[in-house]
Amino acid sequence: MKKDYADYLLKYNREVYDNIAFNFAKTRQGFWSDSNFLMDEIDNGQKVLDLGCGNGRLLNVLKNKNIDYIGVDNSENLLSKAQDAYPEFKDRFWKADVLNLPFKNDEFDRIVSIAVIQHIPSINYRQQFLKECLRTLKKDGKIILTTWLVKNGSKYYSQISNWFNQIKSWLHLIPLDRNDLLIPFKDSNAKNLGDRYVHAFSLSELQSLFKQAGFKIEKSGYTLDKNNKKRNIYVIASKK
Repeated sequence: MKKDYADYLLKYNREVYDNIAFNFAKTRQGFWSDSNFLMDEIDNGQKVLDLGCGNGRLLNVLKNKNIDYIGVDNSENLLSKAQDAYPEFKDRFWKADVLNLPFKNDEFDRIVSIAVIQHIPSINYRQQFLKECLRTLKKDGKIILTTWLVKNGSKYYSQISNWFNQIKSWLHLIPLDRNDLLIPFKDSNAKNLGDRYVHAFSLSELQSLFKQAGFKIEKSGYTLDKNNKKRNIYVIASKK
């Protein structure tokens, strides 16, 4: 993907999330139960960065842990929702660019990033994102990351399995990369409030990206829904 188009998509996605913040926050009141086990990686006394915190819902599962919490996002409207929902953490929600974090080296014990990397366009920017995570983690610190799984049979899978579109992307006849999607966000009346840029990862692709960034993968796989079916991809990786 060309850099100027990736830059456009970053700005575009931020604007979409600002526009849908109210409706989006209503659909994200709790943390996904299938991902609760990931929070076992966080211990009392640790400094934790919630990277792409949105409306702050991660605090629902971290509130009983004695941690030093900071949540960052680039959407002012989602941060406002987070501050309204968790007023006791109001000064712990910061607006920041996940590609250029305003933190010193070796600052955090844990970084949690839920469904964020999928919104970062281009391999170069995804590598930059993970390198920023690596930089700001302490030695032996861990990142806990999830991304959506676009499953075979889902309404979006046909888009990433359409070889005609994939060939056009390889030949740079369309600006999106292979396995890139524009997924609508609809309100309760089925009105589309904005199309979000999403990259549909495979587990092997995500693992490769972590290794290239210099992480040691501790665990990886899929979260499972109540019917024991794959829901999201996750990676837990440490700083060597």
